[in-house]
Amino acid sequence: MAVTATVLRPLEGQNGDQASGPARAWLTNQRLNQAEELLETTDLPVEHIAHHVGYTSSAALRDQFVQRRGVPPREYRRTFLGRQP
Repeated sequence: MAVTATVLRPLEGQNGDQASGPARAWLTNQRLNQAEELLETTDLPVEHIAHHVGYTSSAALRDQFVQRRGVPPREYRRTFLGRQP
């Protein structure tokens, strides 16, 4: 299940601004956790994973992944797969 703006709707400010701070951090964390799981367990292209978890592009996923995980998604996948028996 993709985490989408529907999750944020109840968290929007009274003026209609999208949620920020803790709500945005929570959503980003949920998306990245789900992306990690898909990178580890599937051979889906990163573009498909990005859309599945709620990003508009693989570049958006890559930017957040690098910022919060320290490596791009493809490198994460290679590293993870390299540790499998």
